[in-house]
Amino acid sequence: MDKIFADRRKNYMETGQIYFWTATINKWQKLLEENMFKHIILSSFEHLSKFKKLDIFAFVIMPNHIHTIWRTNELNGKETV
Repeated sequence: MDKIFADRRKNYMETGQIYFWTATINKWQKLLEENMFKHIILSSFEHLSKFKKLDIFAFVIMPNHIHTIWRTNELNGKETV
């Protein structure tokens, strides 16, 4: 049964695929409680979406982590989105 899940988890994103992605702040610090930090994330999402680097279908910003459902459309410089 362990083999069923072994090939599903990747540490990279493929262009054109939809992913549920989570980013957690080191040691679960609540750095995203203040609106100015949330606005940085929102501004980045808006920029990447405007230039068609990614499509954002849903997201939630929690005090110490974020969740997104997105599709990467192309590379963003040296690395993927």
